[in-house]
Amino acid sequence: MHFWGALATLIVSDVDKAVQFYTQKLGFEANFENGNFVIVNGSQSKFLIELASGQNSGNRNSPSIGIGVNSAEEAMQELKNKGVEFTSGIIEKPPYFKLAYFKDPDGNPFYVISGKFPFPPA
Repeated sequence: MHFWGALATLIVSDVDKAVQFYTQKLGFEANFENGNFVIVNGSQSKFLIELASGQNSGNRNSPSIGIGVNSAEEAMQELKNKGVEFTSGIIEKPPYFKLAYFKDPDGNPFYVISGKFPFPPA
Protein backbone atom coordinates (compact mmCIF):
# COMPACT_ATOMS: atom_id res chain seq x y z
CA MET A 1 0.00 0.00 0.00
CA HIS A 2 1.28 3.45 -0.93
CA PHE A 3 0.33 6.11 1.61
CA TRP A 4 0.00 9.47 -0.18
CA GLY A 5 -1.39 11.63 2.63
CA ALA A 6 -4.43 11.99 4.89
CA LEU A 7 -7.95 13.38 4.69
CA ALA A 8 -9.99 14.50 7.69
CA THR A 9 -13.67 15.35 7.37
CA LEU A 10 -15.08 18.17 9.49
CA ILE A 11 -18.82 18.76 9.68
CA VAL A 12 -19.55 22.48 9.43
CA SER A 13 -22.77 24.48 9.65
CA ASP A 14 -21.99 26.72 6.64
CA VAL A 15 -19.52 25.50 4.01
CA ASP A 16 -19.03 28.97 2.47
CA LYS A 17 -18.26 30.54 5.87
CA ALA A 18 -15.88 27.67 6.69
CA VAL A 19 -14.04 28.05 3.37
CA GLN A 20 -13.56 31.77 4.10
CA PHE A 21 -12.09 30.96 7.55
CA TYR A 22 -9.73 28.24 6.25
CA THR A 23 -8.55 30.19 3.21
CA GLN A 24 -8.46 33.78 4.50
CA LYS A 25 -7.36 33.20 8.11
CA LEU A 26 -5.43 29.91 8.02
CA GLY A 27 -3.99 30.28 4.50
CA PHE A 28 -5.34 27.00 3.11
CA GLU A 29 -6.26 26.63 -0.56
CA ALA A 30 -9.65 25.37 -1.76
CA ASN A 31 -8.87 22.61 -4.26
CA PHE A 32 -12.09 20.74 -4.95
CA GLU A 33 -15.76 21.62 -4.60
CA ASN A 34 -18.73 19.36 -5.16
CA GLY A 35 -22.14 20.38 -3.87
CA ASN A 36 -22.12 20.39 -0.09
CA PHE A 37 -18.41 19.88 0.51
CA VAL A 38 -15.06 21.52 -0.29
CA ILE A 39 -11.57 20.09 0.12
CA VAL A 40 -8.88 22.48 1.39
CA ASN A 41 -5.19 21.97 2.12
CA GLY A 42 -2.02 23.84 2.96
CA SER A 43 0.07 24.78 -0.05
CA GLN A 44 2.96 22.51 1.03
CA SER A 45 0.89 19.82 2.74
CA LYS A 46 -0.26 16.33 1.91
CA PHE A 47 -3.00 16.65 4.51
CA LEU A 48 -6.46 17.48 3.18
CA ILE A 49 -9.51 18.68 5.07
CA GLU A 50 -12.99 18.07 3.72
CA LEU A 51 -15.47 20.71 4.89
CA ALA A 52 -18.87 19.02 4.68
CA SER A 53 -22.28 20.44 5.49
CA GLY A 54 -24.07 18.67 8.34
CA GLN A 55 -26.12 18.86 11.50
CA ASN A 56 -23.44 17.89 14.03
CA SER A 57 -20.99 20.71 13.39
CA GLY A 58 -18.48 21.43 16.12
CA ASN A 59 -18.98 18.09 17.84
CA ARG A 60 -17.07 18.40 21.10
CA ASN A 61 -16.03 14.75 20.79
CA SER A 62 -14.26 15.30 17.48
CA PRO A 63 -10.49 14.86 17.43
CA SER A 64 -8.23 17.90 17.34
CA ILE A 65 -6.15 18.55 14.23
CA GLY A 66 -2.57 19.78 14.54
CA ILE A 67 -0.98 22.11 12.01
CA GLY A 68 2.82 21.83 11.98
CA VAL A 69 4.56 25.21 11.83
CA ASN A 70 8.13 26.49 12.22
CA SER A 71 7.25 28.54 15.31
CA ALA A 72 4.10 28.06 17.41
CA GLU A 73 4.53 31.55 18.90
CA GLU A 74 4.79 33.26 15.51
CA ALA A 75 1.88 31.26 14.07
CA MET A 76 -0.26 32.08 17.09
CA GLN A 77 0.44 35.81 16.75
CA GLU A 78 -0.18 35.78 12.99
CA LEU A 79 -3.51 33.97 13.43
CA LYS A 80 -4.55 36.28 16.29
CA ASN A 81 -3.86 39.23 14.00
CA LYS A 82 -6.34 37.66 11.54
CA GLY A 83 -8.99 37.35 14.25
CA VAL A 84 -8.52 33.70 15.25
CA GLU A 85 -9.31 33.20 18.93
CA PHE A 86 -7.11 30.78 20.87
CA THR A 87 -8.41 28.63 23.69
CA SER A 88 -4.97 28.25 25.27
CA GLY A 89 -1.68 30.03 25.52
CA ILE A 90 1.56 28.41 24.40
CA ILE A 91 1.91 24.98 26.02
CA GLU A 92 5.51 23.80 26.26
CA LYS A 93 6.70 20.20 26.51
CA PRO A 94 10.52 20.68 26.59
CA PRO A 95 12.56 19.60 24.78
CA TYR A 96 10.00 18.24 22.34
CA PHE A 97 7.39 20.76 21.22
CA LYS A 98 5.29 23.87 21.80
CA LEU A 99 1.63 24.14 20.85
CA ALA A 100 -1.44 26.34 21.20
CA TYR A 101 -5.11 25.43 20.74
CA PHE A 102 -7.84 27.28 18.81
CA LYS A 103 -11.20 26.44 17.24
CA ASP A 104 -12.74 27.07 13.87
CA PRO A 105 -16.08 28.97 13.63
CA ASP A 106 -18.00 25.70 14.25
CA GLY A 107 -15.99 24.78 17.35
CA ASN A 108 -13.80 22.10 15.73
CA PRO A 109 -10.55 21.93 17.75
CA PHE A 110 -7.17 22.68 16.16
CA TYR A 111 -3.68 23.43 17.36
CA VAL A 112 -0.47 24.86 15.92
CA ILE A 113 2.63 22.89 16.89
CA SER A 114 6.36 23.36 16.44
CA GLY A 115 9.38 21.43 17.60
CA LYS A 116 10.66 17.89 17.35
CA PHE A 117 8.41 15.39 15.63
CA PRO A 118 8.74 11.70 14.79
CA PHE A 119 8.89 12.84 11.15
CA PRO A 120 10.84 15.67 9.52
CA PRO A 121 8.98 18.65 8.06
CA ALA A 122 8.83 18.68 4.26
